[in-house]
Amino acid sequence: MVEMFNKNKKPYLKFINLYPNQLNSQELAPTPYKKNLPYWWNDMPSINNNVQTIKECPSFPDLFSHGYVIPMWTDIILQYDEKKEQIKTSKRTNDVFPFWEGHSVDQFPITRDLKIGDRDIEGISKITCPWSIITPKGYSTMIMPLFYNFTQDWTVLPGIIDTDIFHQINCPMLLHAKKQAITFKKGIPLFAVFPFKRTKYNYSIIEDNQAIYDYLKEKDEILENLRPDGKPYRKMQRERGY
Repeated sequence: MVEMFNKNKKPYLKFINLYPNQLNSQELAPTPYKKNLPYWWNDMPSINNNVQTIKECPSFPDLFSHGYVIPMWTDIILQYDEKKEQIKTSKRTNDVFPFWEGHSVDQFPITRDLKIGDRDIEGISKITCPWSIITPKGYSTMIMPLFYNFTQDWTVLPGIIDTDIFHQINCPMLLHAKKQAITFKKGIPLFAVFPFKRTKYNYSIIEDNQAIYDYLKEKDEILENLRPDGKPYRKMQRERGY
């Protein structure tokens, strides 16, 4: 068996193109999340009315610096089938790709009573992705919606797959349009995948521990001492050394 992962190098994942004759890897390959930022992020200033915007909050760019975005690989339209009372694929431009499976609400019955914001849940679909993912032993892949793209017509459901033993990526999504067709254009960012190392944690609730409170106070003081020079959190990250 060919050694797929060099133990002397940092962990990495492999995206396997299952349809190399139809799917152009140069055009439609998964790419780092940071190369697929939502349009409003690029347009947003760092300072607005003399206050820092969320663009200066490290949690956002740190999210974007992790994970990979899977783009839509073909044009497809989903349309509600009145007779079967479910959403079906009504148009495909390339039948070699795996089908999208329509699911009845009976498979996720609680959706009858739920909304995503003010949007009803009109149907469920499962996408079989033309990419497979292989990760090193002990690593899994989290499937996540592109929350900050603020898509109105569908919501990708988060999930985890142990991609060191199972490599097919199925992406269930909730659909919010019933009478109106939902169009997915080739190349649009569809969902994100985040590889991570599996581990188990213990946890505890701490309510009265002076040593812990002293530790947190010390961290706050370090943060305040770094603040006058700007971006103290980033400086703490650099000083951490990893």
